[in-house]
Amino acid sequence: HRLDWRSPLSLRAQIRALNPVIERFQKQFATMGTTLQYFWTAEHPFKEVLTNLPKPGGGEFGKFYSLPALNDPRIDKLPYSIRILLESAVRNCDNFQVKKEDVEKIIDWENTSPKQVEIPFKPARVLLQDFTGVPAVVDLACMRDAMNKLGSDTSKINP
Repeated sequence: HRLDWRSPLSLRAQIRALNPVIERFQKQFATMGTTLQYFWTAEHPFKEVLTNLPKPGGGEFGKFYSLPALNDPRIDKLPYSIRILLESAVRNCDNFQVKKEDVEKIIDWENTSPKQVEIPFKPARVLLQDFTGVPAVVDLACMRDAMNKLGSDTSKINP
């Protein structure tokens, strides 16, 4: 809508005409705020399988989502690559982009693989074809740095 600012009468009429549109936007923003607040404050659906990775000397290295803690016998039958997809889906499950139903589709891979179902794909790292070997050398260097920081023998990282 274009407002004619030259005439106060036509400006008032145009504002009155826009009033229902403005009220509709205000209602949409109010409900959107409630929805967003739910997503920001909602607990992780798989928080019960979040497991500590303990250090041998005490403390912890970090946390991870344990697939065996899901207590589903179908997980043991999954191919390794599908388990990686499952772990990524569990880790990123927010019931918005990745839903619990998506996790169930991956766990039920034997039955869903003949069908064409969508699953979430949120890789933490992208693997690309490489003929030079540079990424592999960089990975080895990073692993050696990590071993050094942990106070372990860096010669254990050997191609």
